[in-house]
Amino acid sequence: MQAAAERRGAIVAVYIQDETSEGDWRMGGASRWWLHQSLSKLASAIEQRGGRLILRQGESEKELDRLAEETGAGAVYWCRR
Repeated sequence: MQAAAERRGAIVAVYIQDETSEGDWRMGGASRWWLHQSLSKLASAIEQRGGRLILRQGESEKELDRLAEETGAGAVYWCRR
């Protein structure tokens, strides 16, 4: 996140729910509830600072490519978790 901020450009925050790349493990009900609550709080915090959290579902690499094209991103910074 620091490297993205140092570029001094707009930052697009995104969470991608990728259930295709994780192998055999699927998220259970309690994990999905926790994730929903966490993403809601994160989205609120970002909105308070004038931003927006974009939520996507699908294969991470394809969704990042698509989002970079849609936004005209000059750089992409990401983490697996």
